[in-house]
Amino acid sequence: MEQLYSSVLIELSVGKYFAQYLADQAETSAVLGAEEARSRLSEMPLAMLENSIIKLYLEDFYQWTQSLGGETAVQMATLLGARADAITINVTYNSLGTAYNNVSVARTNTA
Repeated sequence: MEQLYSSVLIELSVGKYFAQYLADQAETSAVLGAEEARSRLSEMPLAMLENSIIKLYLEDFYQWTQSLGGETAVQMATLLGARADAITINVTYNSLGTAYNNVSVARTNTA
């Protein structure tokens, strides 16, 4: 499991975003290695994991385009902002009628 975790999640080009996601998760509680990472990833709905990874990628890509400056930075800021807005609307729409839309459940899960 450790080798699979390392070769698939860490060594791929998107691996740093999985590592960042797991590091963010570790801030709330300890992620102790491949087995704990597997457990966390399998417990999360795939759509939520996908959106979390895409968010990290878009933030990184935005920072890179802004570092280029000039017209590229201006145009990409507009395009990436629109993409982020579309993702936010999609996540919000798909959350309606679920436990994520119930304030009392959301508070219980984060407490």
